[in-house]
Amino acid sequence: MPVTASNLPLIPNLTEEEKLFFATVYGEAIGQGADAWMAIASVIMNRVGQYEWKKLMTVTQVIELPYAFDAYDTPNSMYVSAKAFLDNPNQSNCPLDLLELIQIVSIMQNSLMRILDVRAARVEFFEIHKEL
Repeated sequence: MPVTASNLPLIPNLTEEEKLFFATVYGEAIGQGADAWMAIASVIMNRVGQYEWKKLMTVTQVIELPYAFDAYDTPNSMYVSAKAFLDNPNQSNCPLDLLELIQIVSIMQNSLMRILDVRAARVEFFEIHKEL
């Protein structure tokens, strides 16, 4: 049954960065399920501020890095449909599995965001002390 404005599940208020994140994960997975979503989300989150990506301090910067994520660089139909829905959740063409992706990945993302907050604080600490 297609989702319509009358039976649309509650969508959390998402930031532009979260919309980009979910659309990219959805587009990269191309019809895969929760395991692929979690793997792609983990790749994105694990690159924030780490190793060769240490200058990329946000999810948006990681995703927008050229050639990092095909779904963002050359948007496929999955990415486009997810982004369109996330930008206007009253549309009647909601991809049903996108709602599941948001629920599953949000749980993981909340845990990872706490980790990233610690990483950001650590980077800031070292930057301050490097100047001393």
